Amino acid sequence: MNDPHVEALYYKVNHGQHVDYTKAVPFNREEKDFSIQIADKRVQITMKTHFPSLADARAAVEPFLRAWELDIGLRYGPRALEFDYQRGEVIDRKPAPGVGTVVVEPGNLKLTTFAPKLINGFATFPAPPGGMARDPTVDAMFNRYVLYRDGGTTLGDAANYCLTCLQKDAGGREAAARKFLIAEAVLKEVGRLPATKGGAEARKADGAATDFTPAEVQWLERAMTLIIRRASEVAFDPPATRPKITLADLPRL
Repeated sequence: MNDPHVEALYYKVNHGQHVDYTKAVPFNREEKDFSIQIADKRVQITMKTHFPSLADARAAVEPFLRAWELDIGLRYGPRALEFDYQRGEVIDRKPAPGVGTVVVEPGNLKLTTFAPKLINGFATFPAPPGGMARDPTVDAMFNRYVLYRDGGTTLGDAANYCLTCLQKDAGGREAAARKFLIAEAVLKEVGRLPATKGGAEARKADGAATDFTPAEVQWLERAMTLIIRRASEVAFDPPATRPKITLADLPRL
């Protein structure tokens, strides 16, 4: 090609069985570099900015899509919304005479499953979030949260893992409280509960005799989602002013 230009990228909406988009009306969204149209779980992303390769175009689009997946996954459960790349369309803006102008690159369809608890039916596709991004710390925490929700690890392990990730990222608990604007009392409780409770799934021997109460389960699950979301907000804009997460933002124990 003399002057390749990515015209569009195509994705497919995949999701777990706990959500239903069959009645969702078509979705349209304008971003700086691209526009998004979703209809019948088919996603067309039309490029508004010039990108000469599919790799470049995907690098511009997919951080936005992955932050969208994260937001909806924290709100409605893992795999509530996923974008699976299908193909890309590249045109030649200066084709040689008699040479085709369009190249289509196929992608691979990825199917996922999720054991349903409650079906959320959507009349519209959930809007993408503002001010969220993903980095290695966010991905590590979210992956462990998903593993817990899938039954692959315990609540205590997942909560403690998220706390450890925050502390490693910032350089200690006090530093994590400052960097992510989370009250130390919240982080202390995230560490204390898995260390002292959990019953048969306890992280430590001290917690083997006492199960989590339903309120404690709810508290830890909510704390994880708040922590992961806050880390994502900081990844998007580290110096931004934002409200501190305190015990008042969590269910009462």
